[in-house]
Amino acid sequence: MAASTEILVGEIEPRRPLPGLIEAAPGAEICGFAGTHRSAIRRALLEHGALLFRGFGVTEPSQVEDFTRAMDLPLMDYPRGMSPRTQVKGRIFNSTNTRPDFPIPLHTEMSYAHIHPQGIVFACTTAAESGGQTPLVDLREVLARIPESAVQELERRGLEYIQIVPLEPTPILTQTWPDMFGTRDHSEVERIAAIQNNECTWLEDGSLRLLARMPAFRRHPRTGEEVWFNQAPVWCGSMSEELAEYAESGEPLEATGQMGQTDVAALKSLDCRYADGAALPTDVMDGIRHSLRELAVSFPWRRGDLLLIDNLRIGHGRTTYTGERLILAALVSELWLH
Repeated sequence: MAASTEILVGEIEPRRPLPGLIEAAPGAEICGFAGTHRSAIRRALLEHGALLFRGFGVTEPSQVEDFTRAMDLPLMDYPRGMSPRTQVKGRIFNSTNTRPDFPIPLHTEMSYAHIHPQGIVFACTTAAESGGQTPLVDLREVLARIPESAVQELERRGLEYIQIVPLEPTPILTQTWPDMFGTRDHSEVERIAAIQNNECTWLEDGSLRLLARMPAFRRHPRTGEEVWFNQAPVWCGSMSEELAEYAESGEPLEATGQMGQTDVAALKSLDCRYADGAALPTDVMDGIRHSLRELAVSFPWRRGDLLLIDNLRIGHGRTTYTGERLILAALVSELWLH
């Protein structure tokens, strides 16, 4: 184990530093520990990108709130969020309502939006009977594998995200724009969307088309380094084509799980292109998705675990699962205030 000033940060498995593991001493509780070791925890997070607190028994929303207060981590709402979630208490949500047989690809939270969280807190109330891991990937390693010519092109041209959101839930698209924006008033939706640099187009069937132009890279707020921060590999058309081939053949597709035609149709409600409207190169996106899957690491959740993630450095996802699963989630607006 390696010391991080006043705390010990270990590894879940030998030679695997992601996530850093902090285990509770007998009788320790998360709020007191975080308050006492706040600076050391921040240094450890900067080193590892994600920290797993184990043995502190964090199972209630109030404990997550206590942890974020002790760490001085301001929380934010979930504006323009695309994953269906249920508010549990205050700014604590369940991590997702996405059905258990639909894997969530590796991504950075809300990187398609102008306003996004710098960090995420997850806490395990109920671990799945099987599966249900939250894979993590260091995006610096992913960026290092992207050809320099592709990086320069993405940096120069930027990205355009397009999403179709229905008025009413369907078997395919359960997230509606009234749920997403918390109102059915078109003017209010347009006002909120504008804050996120989104353009709104109202379609004849009542659906909403959202368009946002964003950079493919951002500056890390603490280190100043340029980081890969986008959802191009998940939103782009080649992802839907890759899944469509799987759904038609019935053959297992690496790291996508059991997905059918309705899942493919759901992903086709999303698209990502260069900001000038040109399609992203399929070979580059395929290569990035392969790197994401190959570099990802997973760990089995235990009841009471708490996971703190640097959202601009670490991507996360969710594997399929069986049984009951409840992971609490909180979005941290500013991770490096101090």
